[in-house]
Amino acid sequence: MQGYLWLCSNMQHTRLWGTLHPFLEHSVVMGRCVANEGFLRALLHLDPYDGYHFFLPTRDAGAHLAQALCDTPAVRRGALKVATRLELPAALVRQPFHCFHLSDPMTEQPWLSALRNHLAPQVFPVTGVTHSLSYTRYGASLLAHMWPGCTRRDAIVSTSHAGCAVVGRMFANLRRGYGLTPEAHPQPQVLRMPLGVDPVSLPAPDPKARARERGRLGVGDELVLLVVGRIAHYAKMDLLPLFRMLQRAESCGLPRGEYLLVIAGQADADDGMPGILERMGALYGVRVRVVRSPDDATRNGLYAAADIFLSPSDNVQETFGLTLLEAAAAGLPVVASDWDGYRDLVEDGVTGFLVSTLGPAVSAGVDVAAPLLYDNQYHLLLAQQVAVDVEAFGASIARLAVSAALREEMGRAGRERVLARFAWESVVSRWVGLWDALWQEPVDEQCRMHAHPMAMSYADVFGGYPSARLDANLRVRATPAGLAVYGGREQATPYPGVAFMVPDEALHRLLFRTRKGASLREICGHLLSGADRGGDAAPDMSASVPSAAGRSTSLMPDSPPTSPRGAGASEDAVPGGSLWSLPGNGDLTLEGLHFLVLWALKHDLLEVY
Repeated sequence: MQGYLWLCSNMQHTRLWGTLHPFLEHSVVMGRCVANEGFLRALLHLDPYDGYHFFLPTRDAGAHLAQALCDTPAVRRGALKVATRLELPAALVRQPFHCFHLSDPMTEQPWLSALRNHLAPQVFPVTGVTHSLSYTRYGASLLAHMWPGCTRRDAIVSTSHAGCAVVGRMFANLRRGYGLTPEAHPQPQVLRMPLGVDPVSLPAPDPKARARERGRLGVGDELVLLVVGRIAHYAKMDLLPLFRMLQRAESCGLPRGEYLLVIAGQADADDGMPGILERMGALYGVRVRVVRSPDDATRNGLYAAADIFLSPSDNVQETFGLTLLEAAAAGLPVVASDWDGYRDLVEDGVTGFLVSTLGPAVSAGVDVAAPLLYDNQYHLLLAQQVAVDVEAFGASIARLAVSAALREEMGRAGRERVLARFAWESVVSRWVGLWDALWQEPVDEQCRMHAHPMAMSYADVFGGYPSARLDANLRVRATPAGLAVYGGREQATPYPGVAFMVPDEALHRLLFRTRKGASLREICGHLLSGADRGGDAAPDMSASVPSAAGRSTSLMPDSPPTSPRGAGASEDAVPGGSLWSLPGNGDLTLEGLHFLVLWALKHDLLEVY
């Protein structure tokens, strides 16, 4: 932690962008992973901030970041910093973060906002971008966002109009079910920001590249119909109806036997669906090529070789439709289901065709069972109740199949639309504008007075576990071992995970103050005020009040502060008397000093007398 603070010591007047997430995931190829990496690369290429700080569960979790992003200006100038989550609290106290942005708002975002309220000098914007929204656990996740400390600078950002509507309805259902008013339980703003693509990686159609990639596929003049997406009937789209759609297309002019259907997407090695699709092709007389888990170069080659892009999505797990943007950027006309975020991406009749869908009016049976099922089970149950208009989808394919001019016209319009609205550079610039705009939102400083209601108050909840709790009148003195540590004859040995809470100077001050014995009240009065270093007079520290059970019911001072930011600490302490002291500089907080006293008692550097 001291290393992180040293790195930041000369950055008091800079604009910092922070996150809790690495954004780079390499375990599986999914739209979320592609989108997160594309966003981060574009941000670091645009490089609008002085520093980019990643607070990850472990330092190893970010070891690959600098190497993977070494081609970006921000990394080349050394602006990317990786720290651990344990280092986050002290960083919030010291550093002027302009914003924090998360690759998923459903997990840590409310807790980050609570920590910001508790520690940061200013209430900076905290945003998170949604991806899939259909997981049943997300109701509880969104409930955590509705609390008195939520501000207008907190935002959940969805990638589509449909996604924004989903988040809005989920919040409305929670309010109705729990009787929560906006005044007592405010929620984050729900805003929209699309995903993007890198036009450089998907260049305009080129005859030479097209001929090369078609040669790799082994096709000549026949049409290539392309589907890109996870090969998962339970999580992306059911492709079996596509064969019926192709039958309909053949009846409308698609030349039978003169086209190739290419299906490319993530599929596990033991997944039987690719084989099923190939057998279905043989049954229907359709040439099918399944490309399992293509890398970027292979996928881009398929876009270059294709004539028409197809996406009959039917699954609530889909929210945006990144592959539609990729296809349009590659100059392909798109035939897609009129479904969720697809409506934002395809201009019907201009860049392709949107085909109508029909879904259920009631889902009560699935609703009540879903929390007890695997997500692939309830997603499949829901998807099998969504019908894409088979006849209309087939007719749309045929219209494009019989007209090269229409394919070229729609493909060109699609690429122009992507370049104008969805290039990553443009999207990231809008993100920067959004974070600036959120700073203009008014914030009531009373938000800092509220602890998050879902946060565990450990000292209170588990207060019955120990025989007694710290009391202002508790008297302690340095032990022979403590005096040996003070004199440099022995060393304190805190674990790495708590070493930053036992800074040498603070421990030495404590041991010096207790060499003849002192009460906790006296210790706090001297060390928090700086009186032992020539500071102001000690503050008045009142005694704690025993509970009915005969035990102390609070930390010192006895009345718990109305604010989680604490009370009773000196002006030199971290704002609010938080646990998080600043290691190495000797400044302490009330809770931090209590930690130090208890740690010293635990390790026989102090004793009660």
